[in-house]
Amino acid sequence: MKTVIRKNVFETNSSSTHSLSILGRAKNKCASKGYSFELRSPLAKAVQMIGLIDNAEKHYLSEGYWIDEDEQTILIKQKIASRVKEFFPESFADKKVEDITAVELCNLLNEIDEDKIFGEYGENQDEFFGEDDYLISNFFTIDRYEVQAILKFREYIIEEYAKKVGKSKQEGLYDLEFEAFANVEIKKILDDGVNVEQKLTDNMKFNYKFKREFDESKEKDIVKFAKEFLIKDFEEFKEYRKGKFSCELYFCNGCLDSCYCGFESAFDIVMKLDLQTDNDLQLKEKAKWLLSNACRIVAKEYYSGLILEETGEIY
Repeated sequence: MKTVIRKNVFETNSSSTHSLSILGRAKNKCASKGYSFELRSPLAKAVQMIGLIDNAEKHYLSEGYWIDEDEQTILIKQKIASRVKEFFPESFADKKVEDITAVELCNLLNEIDEDKIFGEYGENQDEFFGEDDYLISNFFTIDRYEVQAILKFREYIIEEYAKKVGKSKQEGLYDLEFEAFANVEIKKILDDGVNVEQKLTDNMKFNYKFKREFDESKEKDIVKFAKEFLIKDFEEFKEYRKGKFSCELYFCNGCLDSCYCGFESAFDIVMKLDLQTDNDLQLKEKAKWLLSNACRIVAKEYYSGLILEETGEIY
């Protein structure tokens, strides 16, 4: 059984490469030799997929920041914004064309009749983007549809998880957030209930925050303190992460600088899961399938990009 320290703890000075595959019905044993671990439970699959979606959204937002800072792309953005303001002045309220961000502009395009901007079937796009600027043209056209779809998909995953465990959506979301943000080692010790005091004491050898706050609290009952610490630490880390899940939660080490897991962008998620971006019913059905026994997620992790971490864990 490997130890996974999932947050705010330095583990290694050498990162890993990650890859994920979504497969059919799970068997009793791990998928096969050559995999690191499997996700089978609705909880683990939901948390992993939400982490991928949140990471893809971050990737999309970073492209928006680049557009807002690049002199040439700013001019393209402002040209589109001026056309939007011309046809839909109420959309801008008091905001000036030069002050709108790329992401805000995409959100406006999601709400209006964009045929007046780009023409029916997009025949006027060259007026803004030219013939070769696929990155920025995709950002304002295809990418925004896909991001909108995966964010809906995120909500449907939460709804489906809550339904499976017989809870309200808010209660289901709390379960998912607790899995994503709580200190997994302390939670495991408290849930296990065996030699709890000794295990919590041992945990302090590497969990310096837990030790420091326990010493400062003057509390004598380490179990009582650990229960309070677990909730407090969860809430603090959730706030630190702004409620966004990590896609690296179940891996031993963080990913290398560039991600090639196969689900790194909204486009990848839509293509790999065959999501119809304009079909809410299909998105709901895909969320239901993802959390069902018919689906499993298998992962590969290569330490330092070279050595396969073959743990055989099933979550």
